[in-house]
Amino acid sequence: MASACGDVLDSGSERVLRLADVKKICGKDRICVIIHGKVYDVTTFHSHPGGIDVLKGQSGRDSTEVFEDIGHSNDARGMLCQFYMANIHPDDLAGLQDEETGQNEGSWFKNLCGRSALYVIVPAGLALVAVAVLVYRCRRST
Repeated sequence: MASACGDVLDSGSERVLRLADVKKICGKDRICVIIHGKVYDVTTFHSHPGGIDVLKGQSGRDSTEVFEDIGHSNDARGMLCQFYMANIHPDDLAGLQDEETGQNEGSWFKNLCGRSALYVIVPAGLALVAVAVLVYRCRRST
């Protein structure tokens, strides 16, 4: 049974929203994020510690990994319920996981960019230390 706005399905007491509809309703004036398969309308959440631009950058996307990586407190998790809008349709949940891992894109570069900076910084740091040791040993031996 569709709601008055036509984009939310009501299956009993659970509201369900298709992923395509989430992307349609999110825009310049409305900020919606998806966390753990649930859609949250955070348009009115102006007190976000990272600022409204952080939320705008995640609008219409699966923000689960980003949300978890930040390490939100239990209080922040509890606040989500006041912004709850709907669940993502079960048929679209697999698409969220594929989108998150970059499997739909097939792009190794997109997958690499989604990784932590430590994957680049640690090897570069080790290489720098190795070069410094080599230079030191060469200068000492002459």
